[in-house]
Amino acid sequence: TSFPGTLARLPDPAKEDYFAAMKGSRRRQLKKKLRVSAAAVDVDTAVLQHPTGTVLSELFRLFGETYEHAMTKLERPNKAFLAHGRFAQAFFLTVREAATGDLLAFMLCFDLG
Repeated sequence: TSFPGTLARLPDPAKEDYFAAMKGSRRRQLKKKLRVSAAAVDVDTAVLQHPTGTVLSELFRLFGETYEHAMTKLERPNKAFLAHGRFAQAFFLTVREAATGDLLAFMLCFDLG
């Protein structure tokens, strides 16, 4: 399966170190987007490793909804593809609406060392 990806070298997990490593213009853009979104909705974020079957179903449902509305469509992965997120080096970053617990976004990341 092909999918877009980005390789980010994060020697230190601190958010401020990540910001410091960015170009100034990109850092300002990102911080502005974070401020605007924080004012729009209260969210909870989590990093999940080895998500349960119920959570995988929720992730796959959101992926399917997003895929249907996308202008660019790569191969459509099946639920088994997301189950690869159960590998030791895989992490799901999730964003949920704090008031309802509804899943708003997620990202599947692999720690390549």
